[in-house]
Amino acid sequence: MRQRRLPLPRALRAAATYDRADLLLVLAIDMSYSIGPEDGRLQMEGYRAALCDPQVLDAIASGIYGAIGVAVIAWAGIGFQRVMVPWTWITERGDAEAWGAELAH
Repeated sequence: MRQRRLPLPRALRAAATYDRADLLLVLAIDMSYSIGPEDGRLQMEGYRAALCDPQVLDAIASGIYGAIGVAVIAWAGIGFQRVMVPWTWITERGDAEAWGAELAH
C-alpha cells in the first residue's frame, strides 16, 4: 500500500526547500514596546555583522553541505508577527551581504 503524504503548511513548504542545508535558522527581532527603536536597530546590526563575520562564514563553509537557510521574523506578542526576510540560502559572503542588505530595508 502506498503511503500518502500530507501537504505541508505554507510556512513549512518554504523551509522544506532547504533540505540540503546544515542549519535552518530563524532569527527573531523583538519589536515590542519594551524595546526602543535603537535597541531594535542594534539587534538587526548584530545579526548582519554576525552573518558576515569571516569565522561564521568559515563555519558555514565547513558544514557537510556548506550552506544554511536563514529567515528573520519580527514579533511583538501574539498580535504581531511578520516575516522581515524570507528563507534565504547562505553559502558565501555575497549571499550574507545580500541578506544583510535585505534586512536593512
